[in-house]
Amino acid sequence: MIRRDIFKGLWYPDCTKELDETVGKICEVGKARNAVLPHAGLFFSAEIIRTFFNTLSSSIKRIVIISPSHYFMTLDDRFTVSSFESAATPYGNIDILPIKTRSSLENDKVIAREHGIEMFLPFIKKKGLDASFLIISHISELNAIDKLTDELEDVITEDTGVIASSDFTHYGDRFGYMPFGKEGDVKVKEFDRMIASLISSFNIKDAYEKARGGTICGLVPALIVSRLSERKGLSGHVGKGYTSNDVLRDHDSSFVSYQSIIWE
Repeated sequence: MIRRDIFKGLWYPDCTKELDETVGKICEVGKARNAVLPHAGLFFSAEIIRTFFNTLSSSIKRIVIISPSHYFMTLDDRFTVSSFESAATPYGNIDILPIKTRSSLENDKVIAREHGIEMFLPFIKKKGLDASFLIISHISELNAIDKLTDELEDVITEDTGVIASSDFTHYGDRFGYMPFGKEGDVKVKEFDRMIASLISSFNIKDAYEKARGGTICGLVPALIVSRLSERKGLSGHVGKGYTSNDVLRDHDSSFVSYQSIIWE
Protein backbone atom coordinates (compact mmCIF):
# COMPACT_ATOMS: atom_id res chain seq x y z
CA MET A 1 0.00 0.00 0.00
CA ILE A 2 1.72 3.15 -1.28
CA ARG A 3 0.37 6.65 -0.85
CA ARG A 4 0.92 8.34 -4.20
CA ASP A 5 2.40 11.84 -4.49
CA ILE A 6 -0.61 13.26 -6.29
CA PHE A 7 0.31 16.93 -5.83
CA LYS A 8 3.75 16.74 -7.47
CA GLY A 9 3.96 18.94 -10.53
CA LEU A 10 1.07 20.99 -9.14
CA TRP A 11 1.90 22.17 -5.64
CA TYR A 12 5.64 21.53 -5.93
CA PRO A 13 8.06 20.49 -8.72
CA ASP A 14 8.09 16.87 -9.86
CA CYS A 15 11.63 17.21 -11.24
CA THR A 16 14.13 16.43 -8.48
CA LYS A 17 16.54 19.13 -9.66
CA GLU A 18 13.84 21.81 -9.45
CA LEU A 19 12.56 20.34 -6.20
CA ASP A 20 16.06 20.61 -4.72
CA GLU A 21 15.95 24.34 -5.40
CA THR A 22 12.59 24.60 -3.60
CA VAL A 23 13.31 22.33 -0.65
CA GLY A 24 16.89 23.53 -0.21
CA LYS A 25 19.58 21.89 1.89
CA ILE A 26 18.33 19.85 4.86
CA CYS A 27 21.57 19.05 6.63
CA GLU A 28 21.65 20.96 9.91
CA VAL A 29 20.48 19.84 13.36
CA GLY A 30 19.16 21.60 16.44
CA LYS A 31 16.80 20.96 19.36
CA ALA A 32 13.36 21.17 17.73
CA ARG A 33 10.94 18.29 18.27
CA ASN A 34 7.41 19.46 17.53
CA ALA A 35 5.96 22.23 15.37
CA VAL A 36 3.02 23.93 13.73
CA LEU A 37 3.90 24.42 10.06
CA PRO A 38 2.05 25.60 6.93
CA HIS A 39 0.92 23.20 4.23
CA ALA A 40 0.45 25.58 1.28
CA GLY A 41 2.17 24.80 -2.01
CA LEU A 42 5.91 24.77 -1.48
CA PHE A 43 6.39 28.02 -3.40
CA PHE A 44 4.74 29.60 -0.35
CA SER A 45 5.57 27.28 2.54
CA ALA A 46 9.03 25.80 1.86
CA GLU A 47 10.94 28.56 3.64
CA ILE A 48 9.15 27.89 6.93
CA ILE A 49 9.16 24.09 6.61
CA ARG A 50 12.88 24.06 5.77
CA THR A 51 13.70 26.05 8.91
CA PHE A 52 12.05 23.42 11.12
CA PHE A 53 13.81 20.47 9.50
CA ASN A 54 17.15 22.27 9.80
CA THR A 55 16.60 22.74 13.53
CA LEU A 56 15.28 19.22 14.17
CA SER A 57 16.87 17.24 16.99
CA SER A 58 19.19 14.46 15.86
CA SER A 59 17.26 12.10 18.18
CA ILE A 60 14.15 12.30 15.94
CA LYS A 61 13.75 9.29 13.64
CA ARG A 62 10.04 9.56 12.80
CA ILE A 63 7.67 12.43 12.05
CA VAL A 64 3.96 12.17 12.86
CA ILE A 65 1.93 14.59 10.76
CA ILE A 66 -1.46 15.66 12.14
CA SER A 67 -3.48 17.41 9.45
CA PRO A 68 -7.03 18.67 9.04
CA SER A 69 -9.07 17.18 6.21
CA HIS A 70 -9.61 19.59 3.31
CA TYR A 71 -11.60 17.31 0.97
CA PHE A 72 -13.70 14.94 3.10
CA MET A 73 -15.90 15.21 6.16
CA THR A 74 -14.47 13.40 9.17
CA LEU A 75 -15.92 12.71 12.60
CA ASP A 76 -15.42 15.14 15.47
CA ASP A 77 -13.13 14.08 18.33
CA ARG A 78 -11.56 11.16 16.45
CA PHE A 79 -8.35 10.68 14.50
CA THR A 80 -8.45 9.22 11.01
CA VAL A 81 -5.58 6.86 10.15
CA SER A 82 -4.61 4.77 7.14
CA SER A 83 -3.13 1.41 6.13
CA PHE A 84 -0.35 2.86 3.94
CA GLU A 85 3.04 1.20 4.34
CA SER A 86 4.98 3.74 2.29
CA ALA A 87 4.54 7.15 0.68
CA ALA A 88 5.90 8.21 -2.69
CA THR A 89 7.96 11.36 -3.19
CA PRO A 90 10.02 12.51 -6.20
CA TYR A 91 13.08 11.49 -4.14
CA GLY A 92 11.81 7.96 -3.54
CA ASN A 93 9.48 6.26 -1.08
CA ILE A 94 9.23 6.92 2.67
CA ASP A 95 8.49 4.12 5.12
CA ILE A 96 5.17 4.73 6.86
CA LEU A 97 4.95 3.33 10.36
CA PRO A 98 1.45 2.21 11.40
CA ILE A 99 -0.23 4.41 13.96
CA LYS A 100 -3.58 3.87 15.63
CA THR A 101 -5.13 5.44 18.70
CA ARG A 102 -7.87 4.02 20.90
CA SER A 103 -10.73 5.63 18.99
CA SER A 104 -9.16 6.16 15.56
CA LEU A 105 -10.89 5.18 12.32
CA GLU A 106 -9.12 3.92 9.21
CA ASN A 107 -9.85 5.66 5.91
CA ASP A 108 -7.16 5.50 3.22
CA LYS A 109 -9.11 7.77 0.86
CA VAL A 110 -8.95 10.73 3.25
CA ILE A 111 -5.20 10.49 3.73
CA ALA A 112 -4.47 9.67 0.08
CA ARG A 113 -6.01 12.97 -1.03
CA GLU A 114 -4.69 15.28 1.70
CA HIS A 115 -2.20 18.01 0.71
CA GLY A 116 -1.81 18.86 4.40
CA ILE A 117 0.22 15.66 4.62
CA GLU A 118 2.02 15.64 1.30
CA MET A 119 3.77 19.02 1.50
CA PHE A 120 6.11 17.72 4.22
CA LEU A 121 7.08 14.45 2.57
CA PRO A 122 9.97 15.69 0.37
CA PHE A 123 11.58 17.20 3.48
CA ILE A 124 11.07 14.01 5.49
CA LYS A 125 12.63 11.92 2.71
CA LYS A 126 15.59 14.28 2.39
CA LYS A 127 16.13 14.05 6.14
CA GLY A 128 16.02 10.25 5.99
CA LEU A 129 13.11 9.85 8.42
CA ASP A 130 10.07 7.60 8.68
CA ALA A 131 6.55 9.04 8.97
CA SER A 132 3.04 8.41 10.27
CA PHE A 133 -0.21 10.19 9.41
CA LEU A 134 -3.24 11.33 11.42
CA ILE A 135 -6.22 13.46 10.38
CA ILE A 136 -8.41 15.49 12.75
CA SER A 137 -10.46 18.54 11.73
CA HIS A 138 -13.00 19.38 14.42
CA ILE A 139 -13.80 18.89 18.09
CA SER A 140 -17.18 19.06 19.78
CA GLU A 141 -15.81 20.79 22.89
CA LEU A 142 -12.48 21.99 24.22
CA ASN A 143 -12.14 19.02 26.63
CA ALA A 144 -11.68 16.80 23.57
CA ILE A 145 -8.15 18.19 23.18
CA ASP A 146 -7.06 16.43 26.36
CA LYS A 147 -8.79 13.20 25.33
CA LEU A 148 -7.10 13.23 21.93
CA THR A 149 -3.75 14.08 23.49
CA ASP A 150 -4.16 11.15 25.91
CA GLU A 151 -4.63 8.85 22.92
CA LEU A 152 -1.68 10.35 21.07
CA GLU A 153 0.65 10.04 24.04
CA ASP A 154 0.09 6.28 24.03
CA VAL A 155 1.66 5.95 20.56
CA ILE A 156 4.37 8.66 20.58
CA THR A 157 7.87 7.43 21.38
CA GLU A 158 10.90 9.50 22.38
CA ASP A 159 12.34 9.35 18.86
CA THR A 160 9.20 10.92 17.34
CA GLY A 161 8.61 14.52 16.31
CA VAL A 162 5.08 15.80 15.68
CA ILE A 163 3.95 18.36 13.11
CA ALA A 164 0.58 20.08 13.27
CA SER A 165 -0.20 20.91 9.66
CA SER A 166 -1.91 24.30 9.46
CA ASP A 167 -2.06 27.46 7.43
CA PHE A 168 -3.23 30.39 9.51
CA THR A 169 -5.83 33.03 8.56
CA HIS A 170 -7.40 32.81 5.11
CA TYR A 171 -8.50 36.39 4.49
CA GLY A 172 -10.66 38.29 2.01
CA ASP A 173 -13.66 37.92 -0.26
CA ARG A 174 -12.36 34.65 -1.67
CA PHE A 175 -12.60 33.08 1.79
CA GLY A 176 -15.66 34.95 3.06
CA TYR A 177 -13.69 36.36 6.00
CA MET A 178 -12.87 40.09 6.27
CA PRO A 179 -13.17 41.26 9.91
CA PHE A 180 -10.43 43.89 9.40
CA GLY A 181 -11.73 45.44 6.18
CA LYS A 182 -10.02 45.52 2.80
CA GLU A 183 -6.56 46.33 4.18
CA GLY A 184 -6.17 43.37 6.50
CA ASP A 185 -2.49 42.51 6.01
CA VAL A 186 -1.12 44.14 9.17
CA LYS A 187 -4.05 43.16 11.41
CA VAL A 188 -3.98 39.54 10.24
CA LYS A 189 -0.28 39.23 11.00
CA GLU A 190 -0.83 40.69 14.47
CA PHE A 191 -3.79 38.39 15.12
CA ASP A 192 -2.00 35.26 13.93
CA ARG A 193 1.12 35.97 15.97
CA MET A 194 -1.10 36.51 19.02
CA ILE A 195 -2.81 33.14 18.46
CA ALA A 196 0.56 31.49 17.79
CA SER A 197 1.94 32.95 21.02
CA LEU A 198 -0.97 31.54 23.02
CA ILE A 199 -0.53 28.11 21.40
CA SER A 200 3.24 28.10 21.89
CA SER A 201 2.85 28.87 25.60
CA PHE A 202 0.16 26.19 26.12
CA ASN A 203 -2.71 28.65 26.63
CA ILE A 204 -5.13 26.30 24.89
CA LYS A 205 -8.36 27.79 26.21
CA ASP A 206 -7.67 31.38 25.12
CA ALA A 207 -6.30 30.30 21.75
CA TYR A 208 -9.38 28.19 21.07
CA GLU A 209 -11.82 30.91 22.12
CA LYS A 210 -10.09 33.71 20.19
CA ALA A 211 -9.51 31.68 17.00
CA ARG A 212 -12.86 29.91 16.99
CA GLY A 213 -14.98 31.09 14.07
CA GLY A 214 -11.89 32.19 12.17
CA THR A 215 -10.16 30.52 9.25
CA ILE A 216 -7.09 28.85 10.78
CA CYS A 217 -7.59 25.47 9.12
CA GLY A 218 -5.43 23.34 11.40
CA LEU A 219 -6.37 24.88 14.74
CA VAL A 220 -7.31 21.52 16.30
CA PRO A 221 -4.04 19.78 15.30
CA ALA A 222 -2.13 22.82 16.61
CA LEU A 223 -3.90 22.68 19.99
CA ILE A 224 -3.23 18.95 20.29
CA VAL A 225 0.48 19.35 19.55
CA SER A 226 0.65 22.23 22.02
CA ARG A 227 -0.87 20.07 24.77
CA LEU A 228 1.41 17.15 23.88
CA SER A 229 4.48 19.44 23.96
CA GLU A 230 3.44 20.76 27.35
CA ARG A 231 3.17 17.24 28.75
CA LYS A 232 6.59 16.39 27.32
CA GLY A 233 8.11 19.37 29.14
CA LEU A 234 9.09 21.18 25.94
CA SER A 235 9.55 24.93 25.53
CA GLY A 236 7.76 26.71 22.68
CA HIS A 237 8.32 29.87 20.68
CA VAL A 238 6.71 31.63 17.73
CA GLY A 239 8.75 31.21 14.58
CA LYS A 240 8.80 32.72 11.13
CA GLY A 241 5.58 34.08 9.66
CA TYR A 242 4.46 35.89 6.51
CA THR A 243 1.56 36.02 4.04
CA SER A 244 1.05 34.94 0.44
CA ASN A 245 1.11 38.65 -0.44
CA ASP A 246 4.64 38.88 0.99
CA VAL A 247 5.77 36.01 -1.21
CA LEU A 248 4.07 37.38 -4.32
CA ARG A 249 5.00 40.99 -3.48
CA ASP A 250 1.37 41.85 -3.96
CA HIS A 251 -1.38 43.69 -2.09
CA ASP A 252 -4.32 41.45 -2.94
CA SER A 253 -7.19 41.87 -0.48
CA SER A 254 -7.54 38.05 -0.46
CA PHE A 255 -4.51 36.22 0.92
CA VAL A 256 -3.37 33.45 3.27
CA SER A 257 -1.19 33.87 6.35
CA TYR A 258 1.51 31.34 7.25
CA GLN A 259 2.88 31.11 10.78
CA SER A 260 5.17 28.65 12.51
CA ILE A 261 5.48 27.51 16.11
CA ILE A 262 8.43 25.43 17.35
CA TRP A 263 8.80 23.39 20.53
CA GLU A 264 12.23 22.27 21.73
